[in-house]
Amino acid sequence: MKNSHRQCIIVCDTLGDLHQSNIKVLNDCIGDDMLKIMARSHCVVIPLKDTGISSGQRVILQAMALGKPIICTDADGIRDYVRDIQLMAMRKGTAKV
Repeated sequence: MKNSHRQCIIVCDTLGDLHQSNIKVLNDCIGDDMLKIMARSHCVVIPLKDTGISSGQRVILQAMALGKPIICTDADGIRDYVRDIQLMAMRKGTAKV
């Protein structure tokens, strides 16, 4: 997000500070704090590793309940929760930053 005026907030326990003025990394953001962040967002991006273990569904359901557009990795179990019209699913390795 270099040269962008938009702010990006990343909620992740394993990512450190990216040292960019418009990117903020939040660690240990759960529960009501997480919902408040999602409520203020324009969209929710959920990158998932396709490990064969179901993950990401709770965040997807929370984002849907808030009426947010969702961009998510097309991983195991995700399609059981959404239809194409509700979610932009990206195959691993196809997104370019």
